[in-house]
Amino acid sequence: MSSSFSYLDNQNKKFRVAVSVPPFVASTSSWMVTVNPIPSFCRIDKVTLIASGMPSSTTINLTVLNDGAGWAAASGTPAKLPFIESTGSAVMASNIAQFQWTSGFYYRDSYRTNCLYLNFGNNSFTAGDTFTVIVEGEQMAPYSIADNDTTPLIGDNTWRILRVDSSNNVYDLTQQLTRNGNPYGLGSTLENSESFTAFGAASDYLYIGSKRAWSSAMFLVPSYSQNRTAVTFATTADGSTWNTTSNIEDNTSAMMNTVSCLSYSGVIKVTSWSGAAPVKLSIDPMTVAENNYNDFTQNIARPGGFFYNPERYWLRMKFSSITPSVLKLVGLMPVR
Repeated sequence: MSSSFSYLDNQNKKFRVAVSVPPFVASTSSWMVTVNPIPSFCRIDKVTLIASGMPSSTTINLTVLNDGAGWAAASGTPAKLPFIESTGSAVMASNIAQFQWTSGFYYRDSYRTNCLYLNFGNNSFTAGDTFTVIVEGEQMAPYSIADNDTTPLIGDNTWRILRVDSSNNVYDLTQQLTRNGNPYGLGSTLENSESFTAFGAASDYLYIGSKRAWSSAMFLVPSYSQNRTAVTFATTADGSTWNTTSNIEDNTSAMMNTVSCLSYSGVIKVTSWSGAAPVKLSIDPMTVAENNYNDFTQNIARPGGFFYNPERYWLRMKFSSITPSVLKLVGLMPVR
């Protein structure tokens, strides 16, 4: 699958994408919103912020980014500049702030995620406030063949997704959450798609593995499931000892931290696999089956064309809280 928008069919077509933001966690100087899907190449004309309550300071600053997590993790102005596409400022009136650009500005999805990242600067909103963000513009044709031919999805036949619940039951979600590159399953959009996976228990674990030291995974979260989910990330070098890692850039987080992970659709990046190594997990049903076939005392006939089960680099996500209710995932796919 290339993009949610086809440049051949939709060139010069107007678009309008709206995102509902879950309740504001706490007062902070700036906060993030991820808009997905967004055309990979487009002109942005207007961004509208609608709030449930008025801030005491009505001036809102906006930074438009091609990679919110990279920008947040960068140290110093020079390091942040490559991620900035445009900036703006508006005064909120009647709970609405509108950012408009004369002749618009050209946006290029440099990181191939079909996401637009917005950083709103204002420290006077109240915890519990909710927001709607609307982005309007016009889809444009790519200005280079390389951009047109590039797709964010990666063909990875070793990609593996497991869920372990509070009773230690293991579920293989690989097929359900990849659907051969169709993230929307039986539905035609993210919002009316088949709901493949629901996490409701704080003790649930999600394991993501690949033979390669993968760097980015796209999480598709329907807007009706947006919430504040606290996640702890860990990697392993032996399959049994898990070490918490901070080598994570999270573009699904409203606050760019792990207390609001998977607030929206977006990309979670592993910036370093230091201390990790490719292994086979003993809980993986494929490993269990392989061990049974290899145990000749069980007298199990080994099938022809035996399945491929290499050692993998694994990232473990532990859900320590899910607020306010159930977290639903529609897709989880490897991307560049």
